Parts: sequence; structure tokens; C-alpha cells
Amino acid sequence: MFNAANQKYAIGILGLWHLGSVYSACLAELGHDVIGYDRDANTVSLLNSGEPPVHESGLPELIKKNMLSGRLAYTNNLDDLKKRNVFWFTIDTEIDRNDMPDISNIKQMITDAASYFKKETALIFSSQLPVGSSAELKALVSSLRPGLNFGYAYQPENLQLGKALENFLKPARIIVGTDAQNMKLIVENIFSPLGAPIETISIPSAEMAKHALNAFLATSLSFIYDIADVCEKYGANVLEVTKALKSDSRIGGAAYLDASIGFSGGTLGRDLAVLLDKAKAKKIKLPVIFGAVTKNKERWRLLADFLKGEIKNLSQATIGVLGMTYKPGTSTLRHSLSVQVVRDLAPMVKEIRCHDPLANKEEVMATAKCIFYDDPYKMVEGSSALIVMTGCSEYRDLDFKKMAPIMKEPKIFFDAKNIFWEREQEIRKAGFHYQGIGISKNL
Repeated sequence: MFNAANQKYAIGILGLWHLGSVYSACLAELGHDVIGYDRDANTVSLLNSGEPPVHESGLPELIKKNMLSGRLAYTNNLDDLKKRNVFWFTIDTEIDRNDMPDISNIKQMITDAASYFKKETALIFSSQLPVGSSAELKALVSSLRPGLNFGYAYQPENLQLGKALENFLKPARIIVGTDAQNMKLIVENIFSPLGAPIETISIPSAEMAKHALNAFLATSLSFIYDIADVCEKYGANVLEVTKALKSDSRIGGAAYLDASIGFSGGTLGRDLAVLLDKAKAKKIKLPVIFGAVTKNKERWRLLADFLKGEIKNLSQATIGVLGMTYKPGTSTLRHSLSVQVVRDLAPMVKEIRCHDPLANKEEVMATAKCIFYDDPYKMVEGSSALIVMTGCSEYRDLDFKKMAPIMKEPKIFFDAKNIFWEREQEIRKAGFHYQGIGISKNL
């Protein structure tokens, strides 16, 4: 294999949605020569103009900076990758309605690119892979290029929408799965400018670590949902309970303990689904994981039940929703809990209105079937309830005294993620009936 000690590599990134656009820009920022490939000409055109396909804070500037430096380029022509010595697969794995991943698009990309693999090419995968997939992908490469000596590594991504650049450029640690010493050195050298510790483990363990991490986070959330439900019945406040938990060194301040009406599919849902599927295939029961999935599926009913109990003649009510994207700081609607909530509520009410500072208006209206407003104040006018789904920074300065008078009774303020709890008294004084999650009405 080529000299691993050469710390500047010619890298081809395959797949340029959120993961690939972030990886391409960040690897170029580390000093490597990067060409990003995607078969979609529109995506490539956007990136070549400095605009990623999904909004990510700071990413347009990083793309433009590295394109100007000559370290970064984008193409929809695989011929442009023929001189690459590292092929990095960053295709977003497709997910069905049950959160089960399908790696067919990854296999197709390998098939398309295989003729460009040179002797001792390094293949690195950061696409989301179900455990056991790497063995399939390695076998596919060998069948397409018999006798080819290539290196393989799985480097599970750990990016959060809205915080992806920080996640990549300031990681606490980097996980790499490989069985080859030289591949270990190559990946270490690629990431060496970051100065982060690199944990090298076996390929199956790296695949499993990704599932385990997200399953742990999902289980933590389902746990705090249980605690929140009990808090509401006994005069407790889940936010105070969470503060007490995080102050314990065995749990810690970064623990995933945010009470809400549930987490969306995609990232967490995918890994829970994979674990249940793989365990079922081996006749293994996973009651904890199954419980987390069940709890989350039932969670959104908190909102529906609350609205049914508080709004007379709900079928004639207008509801306003703040925040439609998957997370604050991003523009994607993929696997958005807000979209699912709107779809589920739509048959119960007369009209649902929505607002989001970053979402595409046409996409929201087509996907969620709600009426999109550019102005949150116009959105709430005549509404009986306001549901806050995401903590967009643009919502921090909302004037609740301006909102409440133009709404209809009972003027519900449903804080689906306790984003505005610290302003709860202000919201009530403005004329709203405030309801958070895991917070007793007796408080």
C-alpha cells in the first residue's frame, strides 16, 4: 500500500449530501487534496457555488475557503477521481418507514467506482452501515476487481446537524474499524492535524459501536420520558430532576436526558431498528431496546391527548407550530419529528399553520401538508394553540405579549421540549396557558 507516512492524501469523497459535504470541506481544511463526487448534477452545481445541499452553520464559508485554496473541488464525473489514492464513501444510507437501512445505494456506488480503484487503494466508509455490512462490501469489491490489493476501514461518523463542523474539527475521540495495520496508520495520518485520540478496533466492533452509541442515547431519552411522566403526577419538575442527575459524576452534564414528546427517526431510530432486526435473526431478546422503541412511538400522543382535553371542538381549531426542521440550525426535513406531528394532528383539527426560519416553504407545505407563514406573529393570529417544536435561535426574542392577544382561547402554549421553561412565568403573564413536559400543573 502507498506510503502511510505521507500525511497529505488525494481523497475522493463519494456521496455529497450532508455527510459528504461536511467531510469534503473538513478533510480539505486538514490540508488534503479532496474531490467530492455525486451523480446528481444539481448537488454538484450547488457545492461548486459554495452552497451545501443542507444548511449547516459555517459550512458555506469553509467550502469557499478550501475551493479558493485549490484543495477542494466537486464533480459528477467519476473520471475525475482516477488519480485518487483514498476513496471515502459518505453516501447517506437510505431508510424505510420502519427505520430499517438499505445499503443498495452504497453497493451501487462501489460498482460504479470500482474500475477506478488502483493497486493498494484505501477504501474508507463513513456511511451508516448495519453490523455485518463491511464483510458484504469487501466481498463486493473483490468480486468486481479480482486480485486487487486494497485496504478497508470503517470510520463511523459522529456528526450532529447544526453542529457538524465542531463535531468533525474538535472531536473528543475518533473511532476507526480496521483489521490492517497500514490502514490504521493511514487513517491516523489523515486525522493527525486534529490531535484527537483515535480508538482503533475491529471492523465488526466499529459497526456495533455506532449502533450501541445511538441505542444508549435513545434509551437515555426513553428513560427520562418515563421519569417525566411520573413527575407530572407527583408535583415534581423533570428539569430539576435532570439537573440532579447530571450533577452525579456517574452520569455527567452531557447526558442525553432531555424530556420531550419524543425523538425522531433516522439516526437513533435506525440503529434501534438494526439492533432489533439483527437480534431477532439470532433469536436474541432485547427488552431494553424494545422498550425504548415502544416508549418513543407512544410519546407524541401526549400532545394529542392534551389538545383533546383542553380545546373544545378541536376539529374546528387552528393550531400553530414553530419549528419544522429535523433540528435547529439545519434546513432538512428528513426524519423531522415536527413533520410527523403535523401529519398526525392534521385529521384532528381544522387547520395547521407552521413557521421555520430555515426550512424551504414549498418543501414544508408539500411534505407536512400545513400552511407555511413567513411571519410567526401572523401564523398565530386566530390560532387556539401554539406548539413549539424546535429551539431555533430566532425564537428567543419572540414577544409573547404581542402573540397572546391575537390568538383564540384557550391560548395554549405547548412547549414540546421545555425550551421556554425559564420564561414560563412571562408566557403565563402574557395570557397563555403554558404546558411543558414532565412539569406538574401544580407547580
